[in-house]
Amino acid sequence: MALRGLLLIAFGLSIVALFATYSRGAFVGFSLVLPLIGLQIRTKDKALLAVGFAACLVIYFTPQQWVERILTITPTAYRADASGAQRMKSWYVAVRLGIDHALLGAGFHPFSPAVYERYLPGYSDSHDAHNHFLQVFAEHGLPGLVVFVALMAAVLFHLWRLVRTVRGDPQREWIGSYAWMIGIALFAYATEGLFINMPYSDLYFNLVAVAIVLQAIAASANGRACTPLNERWIMAAMRRARTMMRRS
Repeated sequence: MALRGLLLIAFGLSIVALFATYSRGAFVGFSLVLPLIGLQIRTKDKALLAVGFAACLVIYFTPQQWVERILTITPTAYRADASGAQRMKSWYVAVRLGIDHALLGAGFHPFSPAVYERYLPGYSDSHDAHNHFLQVFAEHGLPGLVVFVALMAAVLFHLWRLVRTVRGDPQREWIGSYAWMIGIALFAYATEGLFINMPYSDLYFNLVAVAIVLQAIAASANGRACTPLNERWIMAAMRRARTMMRRS
């Protein structure tokens, strides 16, 4: 129970911290992910609902500067907002780089002042793409973007199939809950990735690895009783995952 209490506190503080970042991308991602989390929460879990609701109330205590920043989330915000205008230019340069180097990309960290001068003469405020997908497109071309998106789509598909596989099995119900939440985390990474630049984040690849291990646990426990965090199942799943990676 002590661990659950600490996790509930961490959950609530994470929501508060998200608002405190003033990040519009994080706010958009949170707004899209919150309904998906709500679908997974059991109505009898009153403690979790109370913590989440209380944490969301912090929005009523945010300063006017935060409210004004969030209100700029509109399709035409870039016309009056310096940050939005800068993103539009970064996206444009990333697309042009990807098109001009469609086969192999321009390599890592191509967004130099010289590149910006080439595509936007007179504009010197050079930045990365501020977008997972455009960053990969610019650096690795179309093949790299296809691989990046295909990996994400494949993991989401296997998680969805895993949820359907264990549905109605009380012995493996927890696996479906884990798969659902990992899928939500990947969805959040993808949606927020439209506004931030972390295509090579360790968190993303950790989620991919956890999804593989979870699928291996489900396969190892097929038709037999298993409980969460059982060391024997974890070790068996890790061995199975290593075998699957060698074969691939």
